[in-house]
Amino acid sequence: MTFSFVSNSINIRITLSLDINGIALVYTTATLAAATTNCLLVITFFLLCYSSKLHHQWQMTRDKFSVTGESSLVDQTRMLFLDVL
Repeated sequence: MTFSFVSNSINIRITLSLDINGIALVYTTATLAAATTNCLLVITFFLLCYSSKLHHQWQMTRDKFSVTGESSLVDQTRMLFLDVL
């Protein structure tokens, strides 16, 4: 039940944002509309790259915590913030 609610919620948001984008593109020039439409794919690609980079950093941090099992929680938190920055 929860998964279907989240899935429907995401689909509604994606559809709504694309509809608003489409309406906005109707009132602009053809060149600007084409440039904006092409930028959507590029932005999606860069978000995917950034997301995978964050996922990789999280895995490296998690592996570092599992190796240093004897360190205190304060040390682990400090390592986490230094790796993210």
